[in-house]
Amino acid sequence: MQLASYQAGLAFTRAHVGNVHSLAHSLGGKYNTPHGLANAIILPYVLKVYGKSIHKKMSKIYEYVGFKDLKNKKDRTNFLIEYIENLNKKMNIENNLMDVIKISDIPSLAKHAYKESYHLYPCT
Repeated sequence: MQLASYQAGLAFTRAHVGNVHSLAHSLGGKYNTPHGLANAIILPYVLKVYGKSIHKKMSKIYEYVGFKDLKNKKDRTNFLIEYIENLNKKMNIENNLMDVIKISDIPSLAKHAYKESYHLYPCT
């Protein structure tokens, strides 16, 4: 487990943690929200915000996980986002954290998340 944890840390440092992961860290640090739960809730929202910039990668993911019917990259992306949302529902994972988040905290949460997802993190 130590080796796996170490290798994961190296991967995150080299590949950057991304917006979902860094937002989940912000929520965990401020509100003690479990990290996996925060990631699960945030993921579909962030994927939607990325828009067409992720269609190519999401289309590959669609194929990797074994889906075959859809050919259009946008349709594949939308299908996967909906699939994630449905998985969350099946696991009784809420679809938002607004009952936890204070609106006044959003600027500091965003600033922390941005710093962590910035490409030179943890050097900054």
